[in-house]
Amino acid sequence: MNKSMDKWVEEIGHGIPVAIAAARNNSEHLSYIFKYAISHAIESMDIHDLDVIEEIEEYISELIDLDWSNDPESKSQYKFHYASTYIFAHVPAEQIEEMEADRIMDYVVEKLELFQTNA
Repeated sequence: MNKSMDKWVEEIGHGIPVAIAAARNNSEHLSYIFKYAISHAIESMDIHDLDVIEEIEEYISELIDLDWSNDPESKSQYKFHYASTYIFAHVPAEQIEEMEADRIMDYVVEKLELFQTNA
């Protein structure tokens, strides 16, 4: 995948408020907006293969479970989890490597206010 760093920021920056609005419309807790990031990533990659979609969902579930078990307070960092989910969903889809995802995440964290808990 040959997407510019600023394109990642743009896509995530637009996706977060959409996910927050969707969660609120569905009476879901904001800590679960990462699930919308999975859909957003799958749509942006134009993936229709159910096996790949399942692989993405399992991979993200493991990452979120690990993060939340290591730091239960991190649930309140829903914008961060949206961004990381969107980026890391590209790894099992073989669009980017994990090291590249880490670099992208560092850039996105630097550019967006992901640790603000008020929406």
